[in-house]
Amino acid sequence: MQVVVNGILTNYVEVNSDNKSVLLILHGWRNSSANWIEVSSKISNVRIIALDMPAFGATAPMGGQPSVAEYADFVNSFILKLGLKNLTLLGHSFGGQVAVDLALRYPKRIEKLILVSPACIRSTKPNFKSQIASKVKPIVKNLPNNLQEYFLRFMASSDYLKSTLEQRQVLNRILKVDYSNLVSDISQKTFIIWGTEDTTIPNSGKFLAEKIKSSTLIPLYGVDHNPQVTAPLKLAKVILKCLED
Repeated sequence: MQVVVNGILTNYVEVNSDNKSVLLILHGWRNSSANWIEVSSKISNVRIIALDMPAFGATAPMGGQPSVAEYADFVNSFILKLGLKNLTLLGHSFGGQVAVDLALRYPKRIEKLILVSPACIRSTKPNFKSQIASKVKPIVKNLPNNLQEYFLRFMASSDYLKSTLEQRQVLNRILKVDYSNLVSDISQKTFIIWGTEDTTIPNSGKFLAEKIKSSTLIPLYGVDHNPQVTAPLKLAKVILKCLED
């Protein structure tokens, strides 16, 4: 399905449209609504809307220099456009970062929050690899294109290398946005779902559970950073429990 939001042709997938309660899903980095179809098919007691955020899936990029706050503003406009009420917001990875920002700045929009491996705790200090990259970048710019690509493959993350140009520009900005000192202000009932084998964003679940007052930490044993792909049935069962709680 498609709708125009803030001038952007926006794609989303919807199931169980007759239900009054709504689960809005925000996907992770380089994902889209397509990655949540299998999970959605296993949940029947709620209207599910999986959104393609700008520059992902079939939704066009935003103009300007969008970061997390601009994505949250866009999702808020989407919620208003569709007139969504009784809303549970689920965010995975980057989508979890956006969900946290939206929950903090638009608390009345969201009744319940489900965070799946959210990327909302970021290190604002550059790691060793980033420090080296910043020093060699001026030199690399003057090299032939094939050598520039070689250094890029060596220095950049997999997420960066596999992203489009628009996505790379967004990634450079969102990696600097940290919510460590803000998550304690989240007022919604919150469920934090974390795979015990998550090596992409490890060890933040306990921190979030301690900081967010009304929160529950739910480990997914033997599951990695992308349970919607690698363990959809297990994840769907946990989401159902969160919706019923």
